[in-house]
Amino acid sequence: MLIKILVDHRGGLTFEELRDHLEVSGYYIDGLILRKIVARLILNNTVCKVPSKEKKKLLLVLCREDV
Repeated sequence: MLIKILVDHRGGLTFEELRDHLEVSGYYIDGLILRKIVARLILNNTVCKVPSKEKKKLLLVLCREDV
C-alpha cells in the first residue's frame, strides 16, 4: 500500500503526509514501525529522500520508475 501511495504522488510526500494517506486508506501503523518500513525501502533503493525547498523537509519518492 505504501508503494501504491507513492506511485500516486510522484512529486513525493513527507513522512507525515504518507502516514496521513495510510490512515485515510484505513491502515493505522505505529510511527516507529512505519519508520522502520520506510528505512528498509530506502536501504533497498526503492524509496529515496529528496529535499524540498518549499516544505523545508525531506520528501519520500520512488527511486525507480518501474516499481
